[in-house]
Amino acid sequence: MTIKLQDIYGLAKTDIFPAGGTQGQVMGVDAGGDPQWVDPAKGKIWKIITANTLAAVGDALLVDTTAAPVTVTLPAAPVLGDEIWFEDVAGNFGTNKLVVAQGGNPIMGLAEDMDVEMNNAMFGLVFADAAKGWRII
Repeated sequence: MTIKLQDIYGLAKTDIFPAGGTQGQVMGVDAGGDPQWVDPAKGKIWKIITANTLAAVGDALLVDTTAAPVTVTLPAAPVLGDEIWFEDVAGNFGTNKLVVAQGGNPIMGLAEDMDVEMNNAMFGLVFADAAKGWRII
């Protein structure tokens, strides 16, 4: 006997999970808390941003500064091991920089925002503690 999810809850699979997905993918959530299919081999859910953004823990941001500089503000209450990743998706940080705003915690132990002005830069930040703050990885 096969019992289907809709038999138990009266819901179709698409009422719970977003459409799409391929074999081997798992259910994850994006920065806004919405469900989406994720390839576990990739490990991160990348999204493109072109405007100022408040980052969430676990974000992987493909930052496009073609039109203007972009400021990404780090989360205010991170915990040990929280990570955020950045990549210059359009190769324009040298023209229009990425500003990583502290969000209340130091970056590399300094109480200042971080300007990234190197084309094609890719890096991550991991949170250590309130004194050391976000560390480049």
